[in-house]
Amino acid sequence: RAWAVQMHVGGIFNADPHPGNILVSTAYSQGDGGDGDVSVPVLLDFGLTKRLSPRMKLAFARMMHASESNDLDALLTSFDEMGLKMNREDPFEDMAAMQRSFGSTVPKSEAREASKKRSKEYRERQEAMKVEQEKEDGSTSTTTSKTKKKKATKLKNPVDAWPSELIFFGRVTNMLRGLCSGLEIRYPYMETMAVAARQTLVDSVPIKERSTELIYSPIASTTSSETSVSTTETESSITTTLQDKLTEAIHQLQNENKIIGLQVTVISNNEILANIAAGTIGTANPRPITPSTLFCIFSISKAILTIGILRLLQDGKIRSLDDPIADYWPEFANAGKGGITVRHVLGHRAGLANSGMPDGVTVDSLCDFE
Repeated sequence: RAWAVQMHVGGIFNADPHPGNILVSTAYSQGDGGDGDVSVPVLLDFGLTKRLSPRMKLAFARMMHASESNDLDALLTSFDEMGLKMNREDPFEDMAAMQRSFGSTVPKSEAREASKKRSKEYRERQEAMKVEQEKEDGSTSTTTSKTKKKKATKLKNPVDAWPSELIFFGRVTNMLRGLCSGLEIRYPYMETMAVAARQTLVDSVPIKERSTELIYSPIASTTSSETSVSTTETESSITTTLQDKLTEAIHQLQNENKIIGLQVTVISNNEILANIAAGTIGTANPRPITPSTLFCIFSISKAILTIGILRLLQDGKIRSLDDPIADYWPEFANAGKGGITVRHVLGHRAGLANSGMPDGVTVDSLCDFE
């Protein structure tokens, strides 16, 4: 915890935490802190230290929080913030690598078996990455003698650039985890670091932007009187029984620590029966959830659209799933799309692959708005 605070809160840390630099004092005069433990860690040598700039401290804090919470987007953001440049697009492998590096320590007596397991997994990953690299390079794997004589594929270094601070950060991580293993301790290293990291992320949000109440109130959360009036008329004026019951349920969930943030909207026959936003954007982001907060829900929205279309089919407003979409949306027929049916869209067979995209186009080029 001391190093977690040094690195993620203070931004200046001892980069040489080997056993010879740490003393554990058990002097009774120190007191037991109320937990019956009188031991107090004492750092003997603070000679090798590293100071993180505010920007780098925030980046490393975000990386640790993202690794502990399995947040791929935040992990990639932290890489950008600290200047860690990868030459591959594999965030899942990046996340797995972080979680292996910062995972719980293994007692020395179990280290041999754990090491064998990690080595096996490492070899399997290396082989899989070699196959993938060969595909990307346009090479093929055959059983001919010519192929066998070729030099074995050498994996590219996945890192193009890294910050110098990462070297000392990794040094501290390895030494602290090794110290725990040597003392036969199974310790949740990543969880401990993430607690301090989250506090730094929370503190980085200006106080005026933080949530002050569980249920979002547009009047309390806006400084614009014009926005306040228009928002209040559409959201805060709801006084239905359902709204009251949901509000009560949300308070109960909060008391049981079962929610972080949520939105609930219930519409029946064009009437809004409930519209509630509550909680915060995340454990490390204390900004309030509002009715306009966007959630990354991946493909869940497809199910909502599908249910809506099937409801139209049930009500007779769509005659058949095999009808062309242009029967209901004439403009859709433009650019040769007249033959695409409702079923094609629902089955993800609308023909995006044949949409006339330029040869050699990549995801990166599509995302380059400049």
